[in-house]
Amino acid sequence: MKTHDLSPNMPEPSAISRKRTAVSTDAYQSIYLEGKCLELVSLYLDAMSADKEKNRMLTKSDMEKIHAARKILVNNLFDPPTIQNLSTLCGSNEYKLKRGFQICFGDSIRGILRKERMYYANDLLRNTDTSVNIVSVSNAVGYSNTGHFIAAFRREFGITPGQILKKARRNLP
Repeated sequence: MKTHDLSPNMPEPSAISRKRTAVSTDAYQSIYLEGKCLELVSLYLDAMSADKEKNRMLTKSDMEKIHAARKILVNNLFDPPTIQNLSTLCGSNEYKLKRGFQICFGDSIRGILRKERMYYANDLLRNTDTSVNIVSVSNAVGYSNTGHFIAAFRREFGITPGQILKKARRNLP
C-alpha cells in the first residue's frame, strides 16, 4: 500500500482536501469518500444550527422593531435620533436594537446610517445637473471634510465620487 505523509506543519485548507493517505483499493476509497461526505454534511448542519440560534434570540416582534428602527433612520438620515432615542421610539432596548441590526443587516446602526448616506450621495452624483460638485454633495450628506467623504465613498462603491460625476456629466443631453 502506497502512502503519502503530509508534513504536520503544512496547513490544510479545507475539509475536502484533508486526505492523509492515498489508498489503492476501491473499497477503502469509497469508505473514505463517504466519510468525507458525512463530514461535509455535518459541517453544513452545524452552520445551519448556528444561524438558527442567532435568529432564536430575536422574536418576530423584535424583528419588526428592528425594521421599524431602520425605517426611522432612513427617514431621518441628516438628523438621526440617538441610539437611546431610537430604541425608545421602537419600543426596544439598546442592546436588542444593536444586536438585532448585526443579525438582520450584518452591520451596526452607525454602519447602516453611513451606507444609506453613501447611497444618497451616489444618487445625487448620478442624477443631477452640471452645477453639482463633490464638495456640495459631501456637505449634503454630512461630511465636513471632503477627503473623508471621498475615502468613505470609495470604500463603499470601489469608485471615487469624481469618477461617478464624470460619467453622469457625459450622459447628459
